[in-house]
Amino acid sequence: MKKVSSSPSNASLLFLFSLLAGVTMLVEVKGQICCENYGSCDGRTTPDCNTFCASNRPRGNGSCDATDYCRCFYPCAGRGDKKLCKYYVGPNPQGGCSDEDCDSTCSQKFPGYDQDGHGLCQAVEYPNLACYCIHLC
Repeated sequence: MKKVSSSPSNASLLFLFSLLAGVTMLVEVKGQICCENYGSCDGRTTPDCNTFCASNRPRGNGSCDATDYCRCFYPCAGRGDKKLCKYYVGPNPQGGCSDEDCDSTCSQKFPGYDQDGHGLCQAVEYPNLACYCIHLC
C-alpha cells in the first residue's frame, strides 16, 4: 500500500486552511482510491452518507464506518476509467473487526494497481462489525 507523506509545515498549513475555510473534511489517499472523512454520521445512516458522498464526488461510495464517521471513497484523479465497487467480506468468526486486518484482507483479495483494494470495518447491526472492501472495478 502506498503511503502519502507530508512535512510538518505542510500539515500545519493544511490544518490552518481547513480551519479558516470552515472545512471539516480530511482527505486521505489510499493508493489510487482517495478517501474523504465527512465527519460524524451522528444519526445519518450509510445510505444518507452514500448520497452525500455521491453528490460531492462523482463515482463516490460513502458509508458510516465502525467509528461512526462518514467516509467517502472515490477514484483519485487520473483513474476516470474505473469506478468503485464495494464487496462484503463479512464478520470475523472470532468476533470484532480490525481496520488493519480488514485492509490487509482486501488488499490481498483485490491486489495491484488495477483493483487497489482497501478495507474498513462497518457496523452491520450494533455492536457487530463486518469487513467491507472498496476496490476499483
